[in-house]
Amino acid sequence: MNTITKLPFLAILSTVAVLGSEALAQESKQATPANIAADPVVSLDFTGGSLADFAAALRKAGNDINIVMPEIAAKVELPALTLSKATVESALRSIGAITSEDTRVRVETLRSVKGTPVYAVSVQIRNRRSTGGGPVTTQMPAPNQEASPLRVSVFSLKFLTDTVPGDSEADGLTMKPETILTAIDTGLGVRVGGSKPEFKYHEDSGLLFTQGNARQIGLVQNIIQSMESDIRRLRDATKMEEMNKRNEAARQKSGGASTGR
Repeated sequence: MNTITKLPFLAILSTVAVLGSEALAQESKQATPANIAADPVVSLDFTGGSLADFAAALRKAGNDINIVMPEIAAKVELPALTLSKATVESALRSIGAITSEDTRVRVETLRSVKGTPVYAVSVQIRNRRSTGGGPVTTQMPAPNQEASPLRVSVFSLKFLTDTVPGDSEADGLTMKPETILTAIDTGLGVRVGGSKPEFKYHEDSGLLFTQGNARQIGLVQNIIQSMESDIRRLRDATKMEEMNKRNEAARQKSGGASTGR
């Protein structure tokens, strides 16, 4: 009698364990980087205007582009610029390099398994007190003013130039130092006014030494971060593709073995 009453209970436990395993497997599958929506790519000719106008132009140039920003974005003036096949995240991050020194623009990309990314843009404008001792007012210096002192910053390019543990032998998972330096030089070349910063690359250590003002250093950092973001997404996608191939090969092998029996 005891054996008969325990069998259904054991069967229920086995069923719960199987269902729980399937649910965890399904959840794990849904949370993979390959299922997260990629950054939209846009091309546009922006004729100039406010940061809010630029966000509107990005939305118009692509589909399902979600950008949120404060009302003060309408006070941030931008020059005319052209984008060719740039990700929305890179386009927004690059704005920090062409705004005035008193303006700070930050971009946070919010991703989820379901839905497209949301780009949250924050804007800070530093106030200056007028020389007559009057109230605090916001002053926007001309784009060609490079008043901040020069400084030297060091960036590691190893993540871009070298493979990391777990990388496959697929092409495109690393970048040549010449490609990185050319991209940085091109980005620095679009600046208006001011002397061009200096940068030197030490190949053995993979370090890039850059001398420039705060805005120029910020631009170099934004360019490197954008390239790192692209490489990271490519590596994640490649790993997921290889994992799917291994699983499929194992499944076919298992199916062939079963058929052979």
